Amino acid sequence: LGIDWPAFYWLPADVFGPGKVLVFGDVRARDGSAYPADIRSMLKAGNMAGWELTKEELFLADRTKLKNRVAIRRNGTDKKILSVVGKDYQLLQNETAFEDVLQPACDEFGLVIDRVGYLGIGDRVWVQARVPDATIEPVDGDKIDGFLTLSNGHNGWTPYAGRLTQVRIVCANTFAAAMRDQSFMKLVHNTNMESKLDQAHQLVTGVIEAAQASKDSFAKLAMKKMTKKQMGAYIRRVLGVKSITEES
Repeated sequence: LGIDWPAFYWLPADVFGPGKVLVFGDVRARDGSAYPADIRSMLKAGNMAGWELTKEELFLADRTKLKNRVAIRRNGTDKKILSVVGKDYQLLQNETAFEDVLQPACDEFGLVIDRVGYLGIGDRVWVQARVPDATIEPVDGDKIDGFLTLSNGHNGWTPYAGRLTQVRIVCANTFAAAMRDQSFMKLVHNTNMESKLDQAHQLVTGVIEAAQASKDSFAKLAMKKMTKKQMGAYIRRVLGVKSITEES
């Protein structure tokens, strides 16, 4: 464990007695890095914790207030404006979006956070977890890793979404590639968003169980041998051709 110095609090003396403090710790791996099954530690290591996003009023140069637009500001760190959104936009803090939904899955299924990150100045954020027992190797050397990816936006147009993908995110291009996979969950930033997070947790649980179960299905399919006739019929159906020769 490492001491989380910003989370160092004096306790009320009238309740706990004089000189009592409450100290939180960061869970660490053996090499001192953030423990990959602890979302809070991984968010801190990826500079995604404590953003304290707020909605701020906007004014024109003549001091006229914009009635229907607000700015999303990151108050907890660098005070930067991340985007301008509609006044009814509902914020979803990184800790709420990722820790509240993924940490129970880490505890229950042994998910390991592969990496966390954000694009640009932070208007799009994501967490990617490796699903245990979902890495498929139907035949030797043909390994397919399964990642559970949660993404969120602080820009007014990126929803809070979850998807299973085989793409490991390392940059903007791989992020875009991963986002092309079909999402099993997509929540827009409206007034009912936080109330749907319990539903999001249930969806994540169901998807993890399905991913783990699919491993056996892939292995069984890999053991099934196709005859030359079946292979030809398959290719004709996929390519939409009436006949196929060995030369083609």
